[in-house]
Amino acid sequence: MPIPRPPRAVVRAAAVALGVAALLVAAAWAALAVLLPRERVLAMVRAQLAASLRRETRLAGVSVGLWPPVRIGVRDFALAEPGGFARGTALAVGSLDLDLDVLPLLSRRVVVRRLVLEAPSLHLVLRADGTTNLDSLFVAAPAPAAPARPGTAMDLAVREFAVRGGRVLVDDLAGRRRVLAALDTRLSLAAAGGTRFATKGRTRVEGVAFGPLAARGPAGLNRSLANLAWTLAHDGRYDASSRTLDLAALTLGFGRAKLSLAGTVREPGPRAALDLRATGERVDLGDLLDAVAAVDARALRGIGGGTLAFDLRVAGRMGPGARPAVTGTVALADGSFRYPGAPVGVDGLAFRARLEPDAVVVDELRARVGGEPLRAQLAVSRFADPQARFAVKGGLDLAALSPALAPKDTKVAGRAELNVRGSGRVRDPGSFVLEGSAALANGSLEGPVLPR
Repeated sequence: MPIPRPPRAVVRAAAVALGVAALLVAAAWAALAVLLPRERVLAMVRAQLAASLRRETRLAGVSVGLWPPVRIGVRDFALAEPGGFARGTALAVGSLDLDLDVLPLLSRRVVVRRLVLEAPSLHLVLRADGTTNLDSLFVAAPAPAAPARPGTAMDLAVREFAVRGGRVLVDDLAGRRRVLAALDTRLSLAAAGGTRFATKGRTRVEGVAFGPLAARGPAGLNRSLANLAWTLAHDGRYDASSRTLDLAALTLGFGRAKLSLAGTVREPGPRAALDLRATGERVDLGDLLDAVAAVDARALRGIGGGTLAFDLRVAGRMGPGARPAVTGTVALADGSFRYPGAPVGVDGLAFRARLEPDAVVVDELRARVGGEPLRAQLAVSRFADPQARFAVKGGLDLAALSPALAPKDTKVAGRAELNVRGSGRVRDPGSFVLEGSAALANGSLEGPVLPR
């Protein structure tokens, strides 16, 4: 059956409607060009910045487009440090591009399709009194003559927010330290009714360098961590009416390691109620210790290694006199460590610890001390007044553990053959009951307060 053609009147009406729409768009563009030329828009934006901010600003250009979506572009924006540009630049943005849907505004919704910051650079100063160089940035708004009626907050959706080629410089005056890092991020954000928020995204931090405040430029900073990239992925929701944060995932990755956190936080703050699961995979202790050593503890560099994994649950309320319960497992494989100055080290270290609400149990620990095998078991309970039980079997080179066994500047050496079990109160070594056997050979003890 042939499909009837629409009447010519309908076709003519549709053509007229399209033509009128095209004329309206063209008229809108013409009106925009006449009423809001770029020079005038730039002057308006500069005037608004001067009225809203307590700082000097610079702005090279502003562009506005009406074709859906509405597009706003800002070029070469800069915000001065307190005291003006003669004191430096606190924030600089190469370009800002904003795409905004207009029609959702009719239903009290703000929809940002795209907000991109290109090459932003932030300088943050942390003063010893807790203030920063970004405090008191905005001009205080005058108090309203009459209290405003509370209105319904508009819904907000930012489909894409991106920072490309960002750089952050932090000056910690109290710690007398300067930290520089490169930053890239991409995320989405949604807010409904001013009470429900959801965000999801990924941030990458790399090129971390640090040094004293006196360092001038990146060349004067320590770049031992510059090749390590940190990635943070998040997916969460917050309900302000119930004060509940739901974390679908919060994941930190560095090197091969991956640390994840998921669960619920109710009443966020110092008395928050937690129900979280924390997991860690392929955490290289050698890389981690080297990173810590590079930042603030050089003595830890090269002291040990191994692969750490954990699966923990944290549940309970925080606050004075309260402590969340931590349960789950922590495991170490291929562990090793050697104290500086020790003639031999410990390798082949492996264990799996079970964390219970008021106890830690290591069913079996294996290691080689100076090449000799060693096995051990350990259980600690009742943390308020810890009770411990242990068992150790194998050869032990005391020189390998001298820094842990003896006070500073005191050296212990020799070989011990152990087959010992014991139990007692940790705070009262005299309460321990021991059984088994121990044989010591070639033992020695040296220290500044001991006779030769």
